[in-house]
Amino acid sequence: MQEKSYPLEVDVEFPANEFALLDVRKPAELSICNIEGSIEVNMNEIPSHLDKIPGGGMVLVLCHHGSKSAAVTSFVRQNGFDMAGRIDAWPLKVNSQLARY
Repeated sequence: MQEKSYPLEVDVEFPANEFALLDVRKPAELSICNIEGSIEVNMNEIPSHLDKIPGGGMVLVLCHHGSKSAAVTSFVRQNGFDMAGRIDAWPLKVNSQLARY
């Protein structure tokens, strides 16, 4: 079985109902412009707030120009966060009562 691969970058016109949006900008930047419904976690707080990142689907990371979002995406992928929401990871990370196969 092949794991679904999510792109590292998508166009801003990507269908909004297909992802959760994680905004990693600073509060001052958020006060200027923000997207309703996004999850706001400052880049520096990501290591202690991985629980705020939803599993089970695509998560798009947003910053002003792309460097912060690229770093956050790399960090969460390297630290075992299941960005793709594979079913095999769910029993290990969320509900140990579910069967693995």
